[in-house]
Amino acid sequence: MDEIGARVGQQLAIFAGHGLKDLKNASLMRRVDTKYLVRAEYIAELLAALREHYSALQIGDTRLFRYTTTYYDTPGMDLYHHHHGGRLNRYKVRTRLYHDTESAFLEVKHKDNRGVTEKQRVAIDPCGEDWIAANLDFLEDCGVPFSGYLQPAQVGSYQRLALADERSGERVTVDLGLSYDRPVAGVSPLQLRRLAIIEVKQGVLDRNSPTIRHLQRHGYRATGFSKYCIGQCLTQPTLKMNRFKPTLRNVARLQGTNIEAIADA
Repeated sequence: MDEIGARVGQQLAIFAGHGLKDLKNASLMRRVDTKYLVRAEYIAELLAALREHYSALQIGDTRLFRYTTTYYDTPGMDLYHHHHGGRLNRYKVRTRLYHDTESAFLEVKHKDNRGVTEKQRVAIDPCGEDWIAANLDFLEDCGVPFSGYLQPAQVGSYQRLALADERSGERVTVDLGLSYDRPVAGVSPLQLRRLAIIEVKQGVLDRNSPTIRHLQRHGYRATGFSKYCIGQCLTQPTLKMNRFKPTLRNVARLQGTNIEAIADA
């Protein structure tokens, strides 16, 4: 574990804990998401300020969890282009492997024209392979377009901590150590170690959230950020990406370099 991870772990250890089955009001499969890009070194300070307001998800002895996510798209990258074009009622399809619980899910995220995100998921065999073909009925029931044409488009991994306030029905996730596999065989993954992604999940947007207030006091502002779309921009630079350039510049600033240097790293 690096220095940032060690400091984060020390702060997490002070929080009250909760388990996967403890959340009811804060389960939030239908929600409003507010995202922030911040410097990874800021997370320990943020946690120190929040421990009176939230509990931390704990599974066994673990509070910082490893995820691997595979995103799916059509050969023509239709779902990516829907997002890039600002289309409403858009979808993301992914499988997510939870290493610490050895479980996996096929997940569909749908953002409607009011900016509300709904997530639906179905458990899958972590050792399986063709999860799309095996779950076409589920995808079609969710309204996913092009279901029969989806194929793996990107693999990413990161570590996540998850906080919850059951009273207000709010959850906060922090993702660290984001890494993207590249489409070229034999090339090492792209590492984004200096930034963190904070996501505040609420049933209805409430800017009085302790997390949002702390972020605002430290000069951070909400921003759009899609792990899938930004990962595609950085690992496949021939894609159309005009809409995402402000976010890419923000990523480069937090990484302490320029966009081209990140892609070439």
